[in-house]
Amino acid sequence: MMQLKNEKRTVAVGAAGGQACLLLAAGTKGKRHMMPHAKAMIQQPRVPSSGLMPASDVLIRAKEAVIKKDVLTELLAKHALSLFTPGCFVRLKWMF
Repeated sequence: MMQLKNEKRTVAVGAAGGQACLLLAAGTKGKRHMMPHAKAMIQQPRVPSSGLMPASDVLIRAKEAVIKKDVLTELLAKHALSLFTPGCFVRLKWMF
């Protein structure tokens, strides 16, 4: 979305959760809007159930989830300034 040169207007009408919250934050500053009863929620990246997976594979998936969380936090902080911090991802959090 950031590759587009023109203004990006984003509007949350209902609930913007997970990646939709990132898209909402990536709109052009001053062009991001939420309806009065809309909600934005960020959440930690999820790891698919591992079943009977070897411990080394579980460790790899866990490391990938931490990397995804760090990238998501960095992107949200870049677009929404200091509103998002690493502590935002401890649990599900309604931002607005």
